[in-house]
Amino acid sequence: MYDASFEQMHLTGRNYWWYQAKEQLMTRFLERVGPRVGQDGQRQILDIGCGTGTMFGFLAERGRVIGLEPSSRAIAYARTRQNASLVQGDAAETPFAPKSFDLITLFDSLEHMEKDLAALRNARSLIRSGGALLVTAPAFQWLRSWRETQLGHRRRYTVSTLRYLLLTAGFTPVRISYMYAGLFPILIAKSIKDRLIRPPERFKSDIVMLPEPWNSLLTRWFRTEAEICDRFGLPFGTSVVCLAKPTPSLTKDIIE
Repeated sequence: MYDASFEQMHLTGRNYWWYQAKEQLMTRFLERVGPRVGQDGQRQILDIGCGTGTMFGFLAERGRVIGLEPSSRAIAYARTRQNASLVQGDAAETPFAPKSFDLITLFDSLEHMEKDLAALRNARSLIRSGGALLVTAPAFQWLRSWRETQLGHRRRYTVSTLRYLLLTAGFTPVRISYMYAGLFPILIAKSIKDRLIRPPERFKSDIVMLPEPWNSLLTRWFRTEAEICDRFGLPFGTSVVCLAKPTPSLTKDIIE
């Protein structure tokens, strides 16, 4: 991912309408799995592909957070947030002991990984029995354009492809749906436009903090959408979101 994108992620922060809607939905999803905590009475959380740590504030309210990120530039930004420990490394080969975490998150990071299945299988080995996995990822491969390449995206997912990937990795989806349906027509139009014009020579991030009242209005809109997504699911959207739990093995997980 370009440094300019990391910079914009860092500058917009938690108040950006996109993250506000994500926090609303993730809060509702987490209510489905209850307050699973570690032996010290605090939930142990691993945020894989944490980027600049935009979701650290949300996660730190729910436990002790470790952020895993391959980019040294992103980690430099993340360190300024001071509410999580940071480890630079690859999601498929992490330095953590098995069964170390009660919650693992991959917020818009799975699509960047060359080996997404290996990353999920590794995450499965790190989650304690009764723990949970939260995933968000861009939806629909046919929406890909040069913009995706600039952002470092390798693929987009559907509900079906993400569910199959999670099942293969040893997870059972508890709730899976599309999200950001209100952006769907806009992204279709942008994808068509991107196919008709040449990519710009200089990367420009799409992450722009909108002036008020527009940021607040979009926040309210997508928070409402998050409630609908949690209750009923959405048939389309620009992202796929999933809450999953480790599928118990026939031996060790059941004993735990």
